[in-house]
Amino acid sequence: MKEKKFTNLKAHDCHMLMTQLLPVALRGVLSENVRLLVVKLCAFLKAISQKAIDPAKLGKLQNDAVQCLVGFELAFPHTALES
Repeated sequence: MKEKKFTNLKAHDCHMLMTQLLPVALRGVLSENVRLLVVKLCAFLKAISQKAIDPAKLGKLQNDAVQCLVGFELAFPHTALES
């Protein structure tokens, strides 16, 4: 674990990391506002990876995706990334 990298992961392994383990692992690491954004993003990814999506929930999923993007833009402004 010198490089702290995950190798040889299959798509299902990555899916499980993103939707199940990441929200729990970040609980004590990030500030609450960023952690909640990541948890919301993970919930969105979990919802769209289901075998069937209820068409009545598509509007809410779209709204959640927009809220995640806006929240990340507020938490990490573009000007902070420029040198």
